[in-house]
Amino acid sequence: MNKINNMKRVFVEHLRRTGLLPKHSRILVALSGGMDSVVLMYLLDTLSSDQNWHIEVAHYHHGIRGEEADEDAAFSEKLAKESGLNYHVEKLPPMPDNSSENWEAFARRHRYQFLEKCRETAGLDWIVTAHHADDQAETILMKILHGTGVQGLQGIREKVGTIVRPLLPFKRENIEAYAEDNSLLFRHDSTNDDTKFERNFIRHEILTVLGSRFSDYQSGIKILTENVNELEDFLEKELERRRETLVSVRSDGVLCINVDHLMMESAFMRKRLIYHLTNGGDWRGHVWRSLDAFLNSSRTGQMLALPGSWTLLRDREKFLLSQKTLFKADDIYQSFQARDLSMSVGDYKFELVILSESAPFTTDSSEELIDIASIPSNTLQLRGWQPGDRMNPLGLNGSKKVSDILIDRKLDRFAKDRQYVLTSDDEIVWLCGVCLDDRFKVTEKTSRFGRLQWLEENLLCEN
Repeated sequence: MNKINNMKRVFVEHLRRTGLLPKHSRILVALSGGMDSVVLMYLLDTLSSDQNWHIEVAHYHHGIRGEEADEDAAFSEKLAKESGLNYHVEKLPPMPDNSSENWEAFARRHRYQFLEKCRETAGLDWIVTAHHADDQAETILMKILHGTGVQGLQGIREKVGTIVRPLLPFKRENIEAYAEDNSLLFRHDSTNDDTKFERNFIRHEILTVLGSRFSDYQSGIKILTENVNELEDFLEKELERRRETLVSVRSDGVLCINVDHLMMESAFMRKRLIYHLTNGGDWRGHVWRSLDAFLNSSRTGQMLALPGSWTLLRDREKFLLSQKTLFKADDIYQSFQARDLSMSVGDYKFELVILSESAPFTTDSSEELIDIASIPSNTLQLRGWQPGDRMNPLGLNGSKKVSDILIDRKLDRFAKDRQYVLTSDDEIVWLCGVCLDDRFKVTEKTSRFGRLQWLEENLLCEN
């Protein structure tokens, strides 16, 4: 009985001290049916009256263990109903053959998406999961073995957004004792015994041995994560200062960093600034090594793909960082008649206005006037430029490759990869936002004018 009261007392005290789950909270418990989540649900349910909590339960069916997984779902539903708690369930969809994720990452992403959908739909405040101190130790060791950066040593966070992990200070042995003393029934996932999975190997083969010599290794790892979290809080403030002084934002949203100024920083701060600007994530050792090599030895035009669909580009005296989705070489928009229209094209808005008289000429390259009568069959089309494209730039005798025009304008690789052309019968009318083709210019004989505009949407201001 002392063990029971002790864990419950420590749990209550931990919640009181941290404020993780305030009174009157509306809580969604992630219930797998295993021991950890059953103990968590039981603890929260026994405290719900005193804390005025509203509790609901969600089970995610991963579908990889056949009848055993079906029984987990049925057990979780029965447990929730016996406790008078609303129950939510969903099954993992098939993993696409061309997925870039491994199965664990795919399942984790869908599981958390399901939990968040349940939370929003039911109007709940928190998603509560049953991660504990042994899970933390396994995670830290896995990250070390994969060559994580300092930030990876934070491990599992006790609170991230709406996700709360109140069992994180407790060891598995504490949870096992509580389940036994309360005669709690739970399911056992047989895949947790299979040491071909990395986490299971660390749990059964490494930490078991470690625990035989260092019985309280979880506490040491807890101290490590607390120290790293303090360091990370300090680093975030320092990185924000670096961001203000080293980084500017172009009108197209691309982040610009002066190479010389960045290279005056330490190797650690250089890499961490890039990590900070991309909102980080779980970068493994090979990413950090690739970034370090790129920052030190890249040449103009070279690019490095980073996690989260980010791309880092070396462009002369600048590093450019973008998360833009670039068009493919075969991106072609449906042809249209030369008439008043406005349409979104990638990050841009294209506008065509038909005029009966000329508008004032402007030096702004995002706006041009064309002679509508010069458009064959009155039909236009927008597409991404392609190698081999040629046009007759306004004021130049003869034709010139589009690629050479872009080089002459000193457009960086990101800008080139987002460059469109307006065509008519496969002839380029306008290199959008750059220059007009001489064959479609306005003359004194022009009677119908077309005003073209190429405007960037969601403009950002420079720092």
